[in-house]
Amino acid sequence: MVVNRADAFFLPKAQREVYLRKAIPLLDLTNIDPSAKDEDIAGLCGRAIIHGTAGVCVGLGHASRARALVQGKTRLAVAAGGFPRGAGPLEGRLDEISRARDLGADEIDAVTNLGALMAGDMALLGAELRQSRKAAGPLVLKIILESGELDSGTLREASRIAIAEGADFLKTSTGFSGRGASLEAVGIMLDEMLLSGRIVGIKPSGGIKTADQALGYMILAESKAGSGMLVPERFRLGASALLDSILSEIQGAGTGG
Repeated sequence: MVVNRADAFFLPKAQREVYLRKAIPLLDLTNIDPSAKDEDIAGLCGRAIIHGTAGVCVGLGHASRARALVQGKTRLAVAAGGFPRGAGPLEGRLDEISRARDLGADEIDAVTNLGALMAGDMALLGAELRQSRKAAGPLVLKIILESGELDSGTLREASRIAIAEGADFLKTSTGFSGRGASLEAVGIMLDEMLLSGRIVGIKPSGGIKTADQALGYMILAESKAGSGMLVPERFRLGASALLDSILSEIQGAGTGG
């Protein structure tokens, strides 16, 4: 059943719980803080395995540790490619993506060259994304567009280019910007995906902390692209605190709370 996103928060209790249980295997539990300690990464990976989330997302400096911890029991995504602004020489950014591959990443969360994007240099953007796709090889490549810093027209064009250049996912935000994901931005990404005729994944990320927020993004995706969109291969929610909110509600429902 397709539910309009405007009705997300008025779902019957039982149906709401169904959606929230479906959300857990869509989560990328995330810690990309360069100062994170080994025990932080261990806790992140342990929770992902225990609760069956889609995967974990860590910084390049923690990739080797996370690979040893997850042991193939959940996907390992590594933030690379000049994170978080896509700055610096292209060669260095591509080297980060290659290093993430060598360290055992299953997926790459790569930020675009935000300087080029915000300056409107779409030719450079496309050329660099093409090189990022090549560097990632067979790995799942999520392209971060930092949607909160873009107007709708620029976001549409950037989404089209990323899809054309082989992105497997469009992702809203690094989490380092003051403006993270929004329903408007995710709606634009979904529209451009549908217009392209090429099915890619969508990953709302940045500032998503509550079960209500998760529901909004899930129902938006379902209303535009059908229930088949709500699988880990097509839809993710990038967050660090969201799992606690979802579990709290589900466990409360289970005890009659």
